[in-house]
Amino acid sequence: MEDIPISSMPGISRLGVDTGLLREVKEAYELGVKSVVIFPKTPDELKTATAEEAYNPDGLAQRAIRNVKREFPDVVVYTDIALDPYNTLGHDGIVRSDGVILNDETIHQLCKQAVSQA
Repeated sequence: MEDIPISSMPGISRLGVDTGLLREVKEAYELGVKSVVIFPKTPDELKTATAEEAYNPDGLAQRAIRNVKREFPDVVVYTDIALDPYNTLGHDGIVRSDGVILNDETIHQLCKQAVSQA
């Protein structure tokens, strides 16, 4: 995945997992930064009501974590364990058709996501 310029923010881009991310981490690391936070932008076609992409072993966050740790093993990588980037409704929880949040199902998905990123 290549870097993608953000039109409303001149000079700012979404960083490609295999390109800009490692370049930026390298620059930050050389300046003394020892931790990074990764927030993926999930393509709409990968979003579902139950957010399965959140724990895809080949998902954006998972690949980004592996790439950073491979190149910079002592950098601490943080992620946001949340379903909203992967949910078609943009919600942090699994939502039943009548609008009720399914807490147990949501927690199950969040746990799977956390394990996939560990």
